[in-house]
Amino acid sequence: MSSMRNFKETSRKDKIAEDSSSEFIGVITTRPDNQNDEKIQKLKKVLHTPEVKKFIEETFHGDIIPVFE
Repeated sequence: MSSMRNFKETSRKDKIAEDSSSEFIGVITTRPDNQNDEKIQKLKKVLHTPEVKKFIEETFHGDIIPVFE
């Protein structure tokens, strides 16, 4: 959790400037040969939960915006 806290404290002053209309996004990808791997599917399921969305919103205060449903 300390790395998240450190990011939160420094993200606003150290981040690369992006215009508010920027469509810059972060994506987690996999190779085609393991996209259906059980571990990948579990990770995908966990990362797309309401709890993770809430954590991102409360921790990063708009510096990172979750775009999954």
